[in-house]
Amino acid sequence: MHWDPASAKQAKITWNDKTFAFEEQEDKMKVELPNVDPEDLLQVLREAGKDPNTILVAGSLIKSGKDIDFLDEEYKIKNSHQYVILRVDEDGSLWLWEPKAGKLEKPLPIKKFALLFDDVLTVNCSKSLFFEK
Repeated sequence: MHWDPASAKQAKITWNDKTFAFEEQEDKMKVELPNVDPEDLLQVLREAGKDPNTILVAGSLIKSGKDIDFLDEEYKIKNSHQYVILRVDEDGSLWLWEPKAGKLEKPLPIKKFALLFDDVLTVNCSKSLFFEK
């Protein structure tokens, strides 16, 4: 699922069993990706995270050419990085783990997440050779 935090165009998203609902329409929307409502995004992430075999991976915005630059100093969100969403709290905060640094920072509020990130991908580990016994 991809969105544009700077877009004035808003789109409703839902979780449809194993995929994000407007994900299939993205090819049609290549001209302009919509923005997402943080509350809708939160609900979708909660639904997607219920599957114990699914890992949610979020990509932060690309604002500069350096991946060492911070998009947000307080929450330690770096430019153009991938983060694993470990947990979604009841208050709407997301616990993000950045594999490159191996660090878990303080929880990020969903409204800030919707502004600093522009995609979330799902990885189903049940079919992965790495997880076979």
